[in-house]
Amino acid sequence: MKKIKQFIDKIVRAGNPDPLQSAIDHLKYLDEEVEELRQGLLSYSWVMKDTIHGNDSVVETIDGVCDVAFVAFNIGLQVLEDAGYGDRAVEVLERCFEEVKDSNLSKLENGKPVFREDGKVGKGKDYFKPKIKEILSGNYKQPQSYSMYLIDHLEDLLG
Repeated sequence: MKKIKQFIDKIVRAGNPDPLQSAIDHLKYLDEEVEELRQGLLSYSWVMKDTIHGNDSVVETIDGVCDVAFVAFNIGLQVLEDAGYGDRAVEVLERCFEEVKDSNLSKLENGKPVFREDGKVGKGKDYFKPKIKEILSGNYKQPQSYSMYLIDHLEDLLG
């Protein structure tokens, strides 16, 4: 994320010094990147994986995933900068990302996903909402990462 911050400082700020307006402007880029990702993934799903086209589709799909992540982190960093986090924006966004990851992993029950009828992963009995507000206010001390908990207890969970 530090590299994304460097990109923002050197390139994005040259075009628009207002971080909030720049973040809003980047929403259209996010839409474009999601559409490219969608096209790459659909293309990949329709061709043989071992063909030249399959390999090109993998490249397009992974490029799309990385572009979406880059633009999304760019927006997050600019919003945090506008909100006054300054040099701490990278650290705060990384911490929020870790919290959301742990929250998503907390949806597992006994190390396994529980699926809703529509196929989406549901919220298991151990689910917790990410504490983004607490992180942003500085009033949250991170417990052991849920992902580290799962790794530490993997043998127990898998039986």
